[in-house]
Amino acid sequence: MDLAQAVAWTMALHRSGRQKARHVKKDVPGFIGNRLQHALWREAIALVEQGICDAQTVDAVVKASFGRRLAVLGPLENADLIGTDLTLAIHAMCCRRSTAGPAIALSAEARGRRANWVSSPAKASASGAPGSKQP
Repeated sequence: MDLAQAVAWTMALHRSGRQKARHVKKDVPGFIGNRLQHALWREAIALVEQGICDAQTVDAVVKASFGRRLAVLGPLENADLIGTDLTLAIHAMCCRRSTAGPAIALSAEARGRRANWVSSPAKASASGAPGSKQP
């Protein structure tokens, strides 16, 4: 059995047990969810350290806003719905040392969707949300 067959077999096994299997394509330290959680913590700590707000404000904002959305809308789906141009502008302002913004735009274009991350184009079009136009 080669690697591709082993991955396919493992994914099928998990699905048969009613689990939501996800293919992680590269071996890195940490689970995907944990890495995303640490990115949130890193920014939350930076906001408090820089005196922008206190810890209670960070927690209140997350609980009353995007935290509620995370159960139904992934971060890249959300970025597409608010508009990738706005998402990349905010990213450029908040993450000046990061190169992820251009990489994200290029990656989306390589998928043939010109910075459109919604997995279901019909879902975005039906929502009428800003940034949901298909090319």
